[in-house]
Amino acid sequence: PSPIVLRQLTADQEQLYRQYQELVRGQPQTERELAEFLKRPAVQALARQIRDASLQQLQQDLANLDPAAAILYPVIRDDRVDLIFIAPGIPPLRRTSYVSRDTLLHHLQAFRYSLEAIYDVEADPKHHGQILYRHLIQPLEDVLEARQVRTLFYAPTAQLRYIPLSALHDGRQWLAARLRINNITSASLQNFAPQPPVSPRLLAGALTQPQRITIGER
Repeated sequence: PSPIVLRQLTADQEQLYRQYQELVRGQPQTERELAEFLKRPAVQALARQIRDASLQQLQQDLANLDPAAAILYPVIRDDRVDLIFIAPGIPPLRRTSYVSRDTLLHHLQAFRYSLEAIYDVEADPKHHGQILYRHLIQPLEDVLEARQVRTLFYAPTAQLRYIPLSALHDGRQWLAARLRINNITSASLQNFAPQPPVSPRLLAGALTQPQRITIGER
């Protein structure tokens, strides 16, 4: 959980969380202890509380950034792709596109090749871009339109990291023409709040006389 969520825990809950961290660090030797620990009602209740608090914080951070923004987090399974959609003010949505992992990876590879093969006249990124659009975006078309989403924060996983989502094609136009797309890492979902700007510091120097420097000197 994020530091903000941790500060909301009671002393007993924080102690449970610290015990969990200790068990995870020694997991190879204490797998049975960890499994029993995770089954405890107090631990399961704490996990739900942390999950809900983290989600609320994430939605609040998103609303502060841009009320017309949303987060798309796709997860590749063996027989499908689960699309997790998070936006301010509504419960998280999960839409599913039923496509096998092997088929999806084939289209991902072909799409990337078509984007890079500028000298191959037969390479058409629109074809595979439309196929991937049907799997990654089309299941969410209704909610994107209903929420009037204009900015999409995209947290790709696995092989999805190697293609630009903005280059997908809906049959009429590239996705970049409809949405501002910002790639983020999955880890950053735990700390999505804007960070305070860091004042840059510049170190400058000048030599008024020629200097000789010998290799090995500081």
